[in-house]
Amino acid sequence: MGAAARPGGDRGPRAEAAVRAAAWADRYPDVPVERLVTYDRPAHILLEQADRAQLVVVGSRGRGGFTGLVLGSVSHALLHRSPWPVAVVRPDTGEQR
Repeated sequence: MGAAARPGGDRGPRAEAAVRAAAWADRYPDVPVERLVTYDRPAHILLEQADRAQLVVVGSRGRGGFTGLVLGSVSHALLHRSPWPVAVVRPDTGEQR
């Protein structure tokens, strides 16, 4: 495996991941959830970890200046480099398109 988690490092990201994963695991108990906190380039580690996946799902935070028109760098890299299907999902803002 590539980048390793920081042993004994910052517990902030780990605690945040645990809280978020627990909420989804409670809501969808039949879906396996695996938490992994690493310190690496996001697209690189997602591609590395997705080798057991049937589908890679990533969120779109819309941080760019052209929100809704272009993909972020992680989504773009995954769409172009992943051998698996990739779904880029956006949060429901309540707006009609």
